[in-house]
Amino acid sequence: MNKVKIFILLAISATTSIYAQTYGHCEAEPFSKRYLTSNFEAAYPKTVKFTCKYICIGNNGEEQITEKSEVLINSPLEDAIKVVCQGVNVKKSRWGYELDSVTTFYAYESYLEEIKAWAFDNVDRVPELEHKKLIKLKTLLKEIASSYAIAGTTPSQHSMAFLKASQVLSQIEQDLPDNTQFLMSTLERLQQINIEPGSPSGDSLTMAVLKSLANWLIPTN
Repeated sequence: MNKVKIFILLAISATTSIYAQTYGHCEAEPFSKRYLTSNFEAAYPKTVKFTCKYICIGNNGEEQITEKSEVLINSPLEDAIKVVCQGVNVKKSRWGYELDSVTTFYAYESYLEEIKAWAFDNVDRVPELEHKKLIKLKTLLKEIASSYAIAGTTPSQHSMAFLKASQVLSQIEQDLPDNTQFLMSTLERLQQINIEPGSPSGDSLTMAVLKSLANWLIPTN
């Protein structure tokens, strides 16, 4: 097979990958990364800023979003595996690291602020996908609530915080996946209050769990 045919096949493959996305998902254009910082000789740890272009499918069809990322890296390895567009996977090669694959991602789950904001404005919830996520969330919350309940019985200064968090998480878990009213009201309440950093409280423990496991329901990361 000559080089022209190989190039055409690669081009077709890349195009198919982008247009094969499903509604509510985004995919990075893997070679669109552009560095905003250029001091590649700086010592570690260092902060790297870069942009990537993403193709997202929403209520208005296909849209291109350019998003800025900023990551702290501590080693050459992190320089290779962390300074990538969301959804881009790299693999070790003879000469270092190279593109392995590109994975589409649910826009509501993006860690990129602009894409997540775009999702809340331009994407309707996908019932089947949301239901699967709620079933998984129920399983994880049951385990965590049980662990927190045990922690709440220990003679620790933070035991009451763990007990309160376990009670809230347990109630959420018992309602899922069919009833999300208490889950959503809890998220709304926690986003409206000022959670002080430092010593854990029932609210801070609950919010930490929900931000980690139910981030697709929260407008900001």
